Amino acid sequence: MLAVELLIGSIRSFGGALSGVPLLLFTEYGRAWPSLKDLDDGVRILPLTVPDSIRGYELAEKVCARAETERRVHAATRAII
Repeated sequence: MLAVELLIGSIRSFGGALSGVPLLLFTEYGRAWPSLKDLDDGVRILPLTVPDSIRGYELAEKVCARAETERRVHAATRAII
């Protein structure tokens, strides 16, 4: 969790024009992950589902999170970072 908190803090502190953008956090743990409730208001915590057929691949979670991000925000977003 510390890595997530550091990344969010870094974006908020050093992100310049992007420092206030909404952030999507995908996790298989959902809100049950204890410290997720303490994140700033601009962070949306969303469920991540990784199909069993690709779960064993090293970057499967990242690919699924990216695909879900594109599905959710494609019409209202100029860039996904």
